[in-house]
Amino acid sequence: MVADSLGKFVGPIEDQSTRVNIARLPWLIDSWGYHKDQYIRSKIDRPIVDVFYEDLLADPEFDKSRTQMVEQNSTRVNIVNWDEVVANLPDEVKHDLGL
Repeated sequence: MVADSLGKFVGPIEDQSTRVNIARLPWLIDSWGYHKDQYIRSKIDRPIVDVFYEDLLADPEFDKSRTQMVEQNSTRVNIVNWDEVVANLPDEVKHDLGL
């Protein structure tokens, strides 16, 4: 949500706050893969481990010298309309986020 609202999908984020466009929530939720990847996952006969690039950057085994990835630090950005965002999230998403 932070990357979408700021238009910043790679590289560090310097902004301290942003406002999420509520009209974009359905698209953002779909892009998180809540339903669209289930068919593919059901056809793979092996365990699937989701890894985010931030997790790789925090892993001491990962060779950071061979990548241009940098941590965005999006968790440091305040979503000024967070209550409105939460109120518009489907229950499934709230549950998955622990809300």
